[in-house]
Amino acid sequence: MLKSDLQIILDADLKKYNRLISVINHCNTEFTKNYFPFLGSEEPLTSISLYSFYPLLFDTILEIPKNTIDLLTKISHFHFFTLFLLDKIYDKQQIQDAFSLLALMDMHYESKSQINQFVQDNEKRTLIKHFYQETKHGLYKEKYNYDKHTQMSLSEIESYCFSKYSYAKIAILLYAEVSKKDNRDTLQKLLVSHDYFAVGRQILDDLDDFDEDYQNNSFNIYRSFFMAHYGAERRQVASKELKYDLLELAKEYFKKALVETQKYSNTGWNRYILFYLKEAEKLIVLLK
Repeated sequence: MLKSDLQIILDADLKKYNRLISVINHCNTEFTKNYFPFLGSEEPLTSISLYSFYPLLFDTILEIPKNTIDLLTKISHFHFFTLFLLDKIYDKQQIQDAFSLLALMDMHYESKSQINQFVQDNEKRTLIKHFYQETKHGLYKEKYNYDKHTQMSLSEIESYCFSKYSYAKIAILLYAEVSKKDNRDTLQKLLVSHDYFAVGRQILDDLDDFDEDYQNNSFNIYRSFFMAHYGAERRQVASKELKYDLLELAKEYFKKALVETQKYSNTGWNRYILFYLKEAEKLIVLLK
């Protein structure tokens, strides 16, 4: 994602964007000092992605107090980066990068401790525990139970995507707790919206990676649909017709995600969904 696209989604001018980058860079420096002082503060341990700014997608919808945004940005940054490291280790099927494991342990401890410290509502705590378990179970199944020969129905693909993206819903529950507003109905709509978005987003990812996933013997939605359309024995090729159908399906899920939060149209979350909806539309035009 381009910096300019990120600024539009976050509704952040250059000054606001640079301040947020400064907050995250400070977090990285402090983390290095606290856990890896022997490396020196100039050593970057983490990269910055949209997930580092995740609270800003929901600050308006959940009425998050402005004075908590910097802290939530810090927690979100490490929360999501632990998932990236875990996925990296899982992808290799063995711990070849020992340093990633060391960083993962400390980042996960720090982010999880802060989340547990802030979230006191028992219902949310139960959901957070469930989503942590779903994340681990989903990763386990993806890496050890599924392969390029796995064929799923649409409902199974939904469950697969809901599970795979459940880590992000932990962050949303944290933001809802910090808000201190009675936002249960809004929160439920956000979680449903996030599930629909997850399906559309995963379809786009898998359309981008289907050749690589095939070579790595990994499950891929395109491959699953390819087998359903052409048979499991046929050699996988790029099918224009199938790509079109999957892009249209991704659009359907993005639109469903927008319906759930339609009353919050001018928000980071809806702009984020719209960004990927437009990406799907652009790809459809290129196929014609």
